[in-house]
Amino acid sequence: SFSTTVNMAAHAFRYGDARLIPQAPPAVQAITPGDSAQDVYVYEPIRISFSRNMTLASVQAAFHLDPPVAGVLSSVANNPKEFIFTPDFRYDFDTAYVVTIDSTARDQFGRGLDGDGDGQSGGIFSWRFTTMPLNAETPAVVDFFPRNKQTEIFVRDVIEMRFNRAMSAATLDPPDVKIFALANNLVPVRVFASLENGLFKYSFVPTEALLGNRIFTVQLSTNIRDLNGTNLPQALEWRFKTAVAPEALDILSTFASADQPFSDPLSHAQTVGIVADSTSFSLTPEAAVSDSTAGRLRYVFREASGGAVFMDLTSPLRLNNNEVAAMFVFGDGSENILRWHLRGNDGVIYHFEKTLDWTGWRSMRLETARDSLVEGNRQVAAKSVTPLVWESISVSNTKSKRGEILFEDLLHGHPRSVAVTEPLLPTPAQFTLAQNFPNPFNPVTAIPYFMPSAAAVEIAVYDPLGQRVRMLVEGWRPPGEHRVQWDGRNTQGANVASGVYFVKMISGDFIAVRKLLLMR
Repeated sequence: SFSTTVNMAAHAFRYGDARLIPQAPPAVQAITPGDSAQDVYVYEPIRISFSRNMTLASVQAAFHLDPPVAGVLSSVANNPKEFIFTPDFRYDFDTAYVVTIDSTARDQFGRGLDGDGDGQSGGIFSWRFTTMPLNAETPAVVDFFPRNKQTEIFVRDVIEMRFNRAMSAATLDPPDVKIFALANNLVPVRVFASLENGLFKYSFVPTEALLGNRIFTVQLSTNIRDLNGTNLPQALEWRFKTAVAPEALDILSTFASADQPFSDPLSHAQTVGIVADSTSFSLTPEAAVSDSTAGRLRYVFREASGGAVFMDLTSPLRLNNNEVAAMFVFGDGSENILRWHLRGNDGVIYHFEKTLDWTGWRSMRLETARDSLVEGNRQVAAKSVTPLVWESISVSNTKSKRGEILFEDLLHGHPRSVAVTEPLLPTPAQFTLAQNFPNPFNPVTAIPYFMPSAAAVEIAVYDPLGQRVRMLVEGWRPPGEHRVQWDGRNTQGANVASGVYFVKMISGDFIAVRKLLLMR
């Protein structure tokens, strides 16, 4: 039935305010997933169609999901009859959910929902569905880092994804996986696979620092497939925000042959309880990120507990307040403890530690302004004992007798107002290509190198594809310390784009490579 307002006048009448207002209450017409649906994909949105235009606020208040799932309920393309609930993350695997919409949901005329189908406002509309099991043949992202809407992400963090099935590596590259702050400027990454707690983990390691204080988007397309050729049933997208970047982020070591930052563990006085012929630190091309090699620590302990492997930093790192020390660590999932040993301004040795409960690359970092250190049984704010001097690292066998971890890109973040000490240049007893400084740089950086004797030498800058960008030194040079600058230009004199470059030195049989980071 309908109502209207009729205004009467002498000898005539007219309709005024002639709205046709339905008297029947609104009802739910369609739902997805359907009632009693099984094996529902854990990222599938819930869709609800009503018989009439509804008010968004009332539907949001009337909508309930049990068990609760964080997410957003909104109208579809501003159509007030169609609503969609999108979880912030996903539903749990192999879980029965109940969706209810109570009668407080109202249409645009203020009528309450007919939830029980009796033609009157009132009652609750509900239905059930059950999600897919974890071991389903349908591939799914089980979890990821950074989480959706997570903030304060370090600019050299690793994007991690764990799947329930082994995925085809060929489909984990652009355009099927995109990471970006600007749609046309994808973050270059290297992808590494590992197993973690029975799941298939893929670590996406940016080859350069992310922009600070920016919102990044991660997109996965339905072209991504597992090794059996089964595609993701639904595209995924989430966002995270990076923290403000350190004003300067120096790469102290890329774990190349010329800049090994750790000492031999077998010669350290505090290394105890190990099998000596099965414990070593070396360089390996395995899983290298920035350079051609990564640092690798292999260890075997004699007993199930009580042992430790120590390595000194060959150049101890001084950390003031508001500074950052970081490096990539490829974990072994051993659940042993990785510790950094730092001497405080009071002379006490403090520990910064992480349990090695992950596999694949992950950024391990100490931020002196916000992190805590351990000394005995007490927690100490790092900023209260700065300046700190990072002297050594160790692995203690709290869980496993053997393991292997990798290291890459030892970093130091600090304010630009802090003077950057130039590298100490040793007496040139051998050919050496030292790390450039500053690094990152804009637009000029200095590259020190050493000649133990007069010889012909070439030093050139290359891009990540191995193409030469600029020849810096070519010809005969006398013995001693030398330094050459690069101004971020190519052979033609044009400015090159921001990004990672490599400087290569060749003299006779000597070859060395260093990583440069240009940030305009």
